[in-house]
Amino acid sequence: MHRSQIMLKEHQHAYLVSEAQRQGKSISQIVRELIDEHMARSRDLENDPFFDIIGMVEGDGEPVGRSIDYYVYGIDRTEDQE
Repeated sequence: MHRSQIMLKEHQHAYLVSEAQRQGKSISQIVRELIDEHMARSRDLENDPFFDIIGMVEGDGEPVGRSIDYYVYGIDRTEDQE
C-alpha cells in the first residue's frame, strides 16, 4: 500500500469519523472503499453500451431526436408523427 496524507474540510473529516465508528472500520478503510466505489462507477459508465452509439449516425441536418426510437431501439415511429 502507498501512504498518503490529505487535507480534509471539517465536515468531511466528521463524516469519515462517523462512518468509521458506525461500521467499526478505520478512517483509512472508509476512504479506500469510497475510492473503490467511485472507480467502479466510473468504469461502469465507460463500458455502458449506450456510449457506443454516440457519433455513429451522421445526419443531413434532420434532427436525430425525431427518430431516436429508430436509432436506439429499431422502432420506426415516423407514421405516428404524421
